[in-house]
Amino acid sequence: MIRKGRLLGLIVFASFLFPFYIVSGWTGRDQQKTDGSQDVPAYHKEAPKEPLPKTRKPESFEDPLAKNVYAMAAKIEEVLYQQPCYCRCDETDHHESLLDCFLDNHGADCDICQREVILAYNESKKGKTAGEIRNEIMDGKYTGIDLGQYKTPMNIDR
Repeated sequence: MIRKGRLLGLIVFASFLFPFYIVSGWTGRDQQKTDGSQDVPAYHKEAPKEPLPKTRKPESFEDPLAKNVYAMAAKIEEVLYQQPCYCRCDETDHHESLLDCFLDNHGADCDICQREVILAYNESKKGKTAGEIRNEIMDGKYTGIDLGQYKTPMNIDR
């Protein structure tokens, strides 16, 4: 009888804490680790040593935004290979970098991937390195990208 009482008490206590867990938004993701490092999604720290797979062709999409971001991605594959993707597709789709999002249809429907590739493309055009761009992505600079500016056909150049 005492065991059932303790179990019931534990269940009541846990059910009391669960709403605070949900409301606080704490999931452990994007939190600081105990060693002070940030929980960063998967990426490659160095440029590729082998030829990279090609992104999906922009022409395979009807949506102008998808066409534009896939055209950008095709221009900076080596940069994207060295970038994390904060939609956490490394956990859900086993992606190893932002480049993987544009090898299939994932990048066409994910606004986080789209914002990150636009940031990476624009910053690489300014001459920034993959490392500098990665720092900006890790700082969340991509969140300020307005996708509305990219929803009409564009001429994407390098």
